[in-house]
Amino acid sequence: MQKESIPTGNTPTVRANPAEASQPTVINRPLQGRALLIARSIWVAVTILAVTLFVIAIPARINLLLHPAPELRSLLAEISLPVAVYALLIAGREIVFAATFTMIGAIIFWRRSDSGPAIFASTVMIAFASSFFAAYRLVFVDVTPLLYTLSRLVLMIGFGGAPILIYTFPDGQFVPRWTRFAAIAWLAVVVLQFPTHEGLFVYVAGQRRILPTTLALYAFFLLIAVYAQVYRFRRYADKAGRQQTKWVMLGFATGIFALILWYTSVLLFPLADSPTAVRMLRVLIGETLYLFGFIAIPLSIAFSILRYRLYDINLFINRGLVYGSLTVILVTAFTATLFLLKAALEAILDGSQSTTAAIIATAVVVALFAPTRRRIQQFIDVRFFARTANPAKAATAPSSIGRHPGALTGKQIGPYLIDNVIGRGGMGEVYHGVHAALSREVAVKVLSPESAQEAEMKTRFEREARIIAGIRHPNIVTVYDYGEYEGQFYMAMEFLDGELLYHKLRSAPFDLDTTLLILRDIAAALDTAHARGLVHRDVKPSNIVLVKPDGEGEGRAVLMDFGIAKMMEGATGITHSGMLGTVDYIAPEQILHAGEVDKGADIYALGVIAYQMLTGKLPFAGANPGQQLYAHLQQSPKDPREIKPDIPLEAANAVLRALKKSPAERQTTAGDLVAEMAAKQDK
Repeated sequence: MQKESIPTGNTPTVRANPAEASQPTVINRPLQGRALLIARSIWVAVTILAVTLFVIAIPARINLLLHPAPELRSLLAEISLPVAVYALLIAGREIVFAATFTMIGAIIFWRRSDSGPAIFASTVMIAFASSFFAAYRLVFVDVTPLLYTLSRLVLMIGFGGAPILIYTFPDGQFVPRWTRFAAIAWLAVVVLQFPTHEGLFVYVAGQRRILPTTLALYAFFLLIAVYAQVYRFRRYADKAGRQQTKWVMLGFATGIFALILWYTSVLLFPLADSPTAVRMLRVLIGETLYLFGFIAIPLSIAFSILRYRLYDINLFINRGLVYGSLTVILVTAFTATLFLLKAALEAILDGSQSTTAAIIATAVVVALFAPTRRRIQQFIDVRFFARTANPAKAATAPSSIGRHPGALTGKQIGPYLIDNVIGRGGMGEVYHGVHAALSREVAVKVLSPESAQEAEMKTRFEREARIIAGIRHPNIVTVYDYGEYEGQFYMAMEFLDGELLYHKLRSAPFDLDTTLLILRDIAAALDTAHARGLVHRDVKPSNIVLVKPDGEGEGRAVLMDFGIAKMMEGATGITHSGMLGTVDYIAPEQILHAGEVDKGADIYALGVIAYQMLTGKLPFAGANPGQQLYAHLQQSPKDPREIKPDIPLEAANAVLRALKKSPAERQTTAGDLVAEMAAKQDK
């Protein structure tokens, strides 16, 4: 195919069963710039505030449980339950409840920290977790009114956002559309009731009560949420989306049913002013069942993640480690800074300085957030996730051996006289050849004897020939002929006189004009293939030839090696399992479920190539393939302008968009990627 070397493209691959391409329905634009900074800052502030208030209240809550009223102490003695055990049971279930919600919320944030809906969901879950139990707020009433007010604000965020989260889960869209008006009405109710209500409760003559109208109103909005999820499941989500969300729907339904059941029982059978056996039974058994029923919501999300592999289990564990460590460090920093500053300021200035100390402590935590996260992430990646992948899949360079004799040199395969070897890969070799009758130079790709013994390899080889033979495009290598001759499977293609982009990249970085000149050709090739329902799945520099100008014509970039391509509709008949693609350029969804990828995987790979051409570096590097795969799954690439500042903003943003983890957030076509990169030039 070209005079120096032509790889067959069978560098490290990872395979999965081709299956119906079905992606979850995700329609949201990633936040950028100031909006992203504001959203993340709000999340940090709410999370630190919510977790800190909850943690600070724990000792007071436990102390209160260890010193119950005389009537309750007598009742515990009657049922032979030690006070310490009672306190452990009550506080333990409350802490487990809050920790479960908080952990799931943190994982959502770390997975999609550039998504507005994801940040909202995470913020609501964490605020809801810390403010769910009124006892953890009431300990501040007489001691620190400011902290009580702050805890009420957290309650408003968590309690007010919970139904809206269900309305919009999982993609941030109001489905059906009219639910946005229900959300506005719900927020109005929460705001109006904020001065007088503790969640569902209102205090009348010092006693906590649930008003029937309040319960009915809240139940109404929750039933709308259930309806919205059912509607979304039946009419809006695609096949994969339904599979991924059905368990989450069950969790929401279980939690809401538990909520309605519990508060209905409280309304019909009010809690007595003094402890009774019935009250004790409800406290120890009824409330516990209700709480664990409500925990079904975050647990169902976790189950959906693990069962349907929304992302890899290693990512799940990694995020948990990072978040847990970061929370401990930042909460410690916030608490220490708050009390030290408060003491120092009050020693210098007159009066209470709690508000000033809290503001400064929050600013310190916000400043520590990004560098601390990076250091923890790097430490955990190196210490816990530096695993080595299969060495056979580690090399990404083409097998370039130049022109030299091979086993078939001097022989004839069909009408083709075979010359020297010009390339070699895992499936076989590529020879320079000449059509005996037409005297036309060709590249003859032959299947190795070992590969010919495997039915799947033969199927891949024949499928590649049929696929390319059906496409005529100047930027896709042309197949003239394929077949079997005396037991030797072969494919005759146009001979390309040029240089692999892989070798050209040794002189990278390129300027934007050169980059666009090459990418436009490859984008045109990909869009043509995609229009035929074909996904290449192995777009990389060693599969791109830069053809020299012919006479007065212009040079062109040509895409080759469709050996692992996949039709977007239907199965291909290949049943081998595993991951398929090249480590440096593989899309996240291709790592997790290669059989379900669509053209977004090729756009991602083209984005990696664009990044490499502009900066001279890969966006996701690692000491071994395991680290590289992990980086594709969960790490964000560095802004190209940090490596090469003269890259235009439009080009950098276009490349970063192509490298988004979710296919829905990338460009619609490969041509769109190139057009966005050239936006400034075209103005």
